[in-house]
Amino acid sequence: MKKAFIFIILFLLIGIGFLFSVRESDVFAQFPIPRTAEKDAKISHDSSVEKYARYSWPKIKKDEPIPSSYKTLITMWGWKEKEQQDRKEMTVFKKDEKEIRFFTHDGFFILVTTK
Repeated sequence: MKKAFIFIILFLLIGIGFLFSVRESDVFAQFPIPRTAEKDAKISHDSSVEKYARYSWPKIKKDEPIPSSYKTLITMWGWKEKEQQDRKEMTVFKKDEKEIRFFTHDGFFILVTTK
C-alpha cells in the first residue's frame, strides 16, 4: 500500500512538472512555448507574414520531428496538427480559426501567421 501511494505521488509530481514546462507565447496568444526557449529579436521582412517569432531552443533539430513531449503539450492546449505538409521542417497547427506555421531549424524554431 505504501509503495502504491509513493508511486501515485511521484506520478502526480512528474505530471505537474510536465504541465509547467511551458508558458504562453507573448506573440501568439494561447500557443505554448517551452520555458527554456528564448525569444530572439530577429524579424521577418516577408510582406505576407502577419506575425513572426523566433525562439532559440537547443532541443529542436531541423531534420527531426518536434519532440513528442512538446507536441503533446501543444495538443493539450487545444491545437490540432493539420495534415502533414510536403515540407518536413514545417508543421501547421490550427485552433478555432487560427493557424500557426511551426518551422524547425537546428537550435531554434519559428512561429508564423500569414495575412
